Amino acid sequence: MADELEKTDQLPAPQLVHRLQAVLLAESRFLARLRERTAETCRIRDEVEATQRELDHENVAHIARFFFLLKALDCSTPEAIEALIEGHNRKVRSLIEQEDFRIRTRRELEKSVFKDAQQYVCVKTVREKGRAVFAKTEVAALLFDHMSRDSAVKTLDLLIRAGLLIEEDSDPLSGTNRKLIKTDGVLEDAVAQYLSEIGN
Repeated sequence: MADELEKTDQLPAPQLVHRLQAVLLAESRFLARLRERTAETCRIRDEVEATQRELDHENVAHIARFFFLLKALDCSTPEAIEALIEGHNRKVRSLIEQEDFRIRTRRELEKSVFKDAQQYVCVKTVREKGRAVFAKTEVAALLFDHMSRDSAVKTLDLLIRAGLLIEEDSDPLSGTNRKLIKTDGVLEDAVAQYLSEIGN
């Protein structure tokens, strides 16, 4: 991060302004793509406009980037999901051990750790389905450093209502009524287009 700031300091003011304009335009187009899709897919037709307005929140972008990274890093294998969860657990446990509660309280961090049984079910689900799918609370745990658990679940519910995420009724593989979240690629494509626009 420090290196990036140094590079920015070396740019003349017009280039900084041009870069900021590109970022703001890309963000605007990102939201426009989501709103346009919502107009077609919103589950409650009377709430299309209200749902579109709610999309203008940074948590929506965080969740979209999460699904983009799952695809970009090819987290469609049991090994990839296991590595993802183990890395996440190490990060959270390190914060607890260091008593670093600036982002989340101890209790919130402890709830973000995947227990062995949870990890087993996630890995098994990916093995059976051939793609990365999680329950809402699992996505919330993985995004602990971006938003609270309640905010994550609320944003996921919004994206499901908007038709930008799909919630499967249950996961019989785990022997429970574990509802799973997946995408049809719209969020990942919107993030990819955003990155392309700010990279040019």
